[in-house]
Amino acid sequence: MIWVTGLSACTLADAQTDISVELAAHPSSGLIPGQPIVFTLAVTNHGPVAVPTSGSKFSLFSSDFYDQFDVGFPGTADCQGFGAIISDGKTFHYNLVWFPTSLDQGALEVGEIRSCRFTLALSNQAPPVWPFSFGAAEFFDDINPDNNVSTVILRRGDIAPVELPALTMSAFILLTTALAFTAWLALRGRRRLGASLNRP
Repeated sequence: MIWVTGLSACTLADAQTDISVELAAHPSSGLIPGQPIVFTLAVTNHGPVAVPTSGSKFSLFSSDFYDQFDVGFPGTADCQGFGAIISDGKTFHYNLVWFPTSLDQGALEVGEIRSCRFTLALSNQAPPVWPFSFGAAEFFDDINPDNNVSTVILRRGDIAPVELPALTMSAFILLTTALAFTAWLALRGRRRLGASLNRP
């Protein structure tokens, strides 16, 4: 895994096409901190034009993460142009980035699917359930942005997610009655106040 800093955003104004992004994780549930997770990231060019290598670079960015992944884990990636960005500033966080049209890989032709497999591991700071996404950079001018982002849900196995207790029917009726009674009291008080203000 390559870690870089100070990566600047770039635009892609010279190619208007429809790309889609797919992200999968295995395993995605029952995870233990430090356990390797194999992610498969794929991008497809649905056309009508190729995404070139020249000019500005087309890129895919992950969602922000802070301490959910173990940065000491020796992550791997089987594709070119893949790395991590350390973002400094008021909201210190990380992002993964992939340039699927780097010079080593060439243009992404119409109908072509390009994939990247990489491994990461959750840290012990990761929450019990955590969504992780990958998508085209926001500055990419896609003619169909609806399929530009893909999300996986990562679930830890050593911490059970907290579930909110469900209301029984009798508790639901009691709550509804209490709310209705409170609303009636408020309305009654408002009417009495209005009547007292209208007295000569």
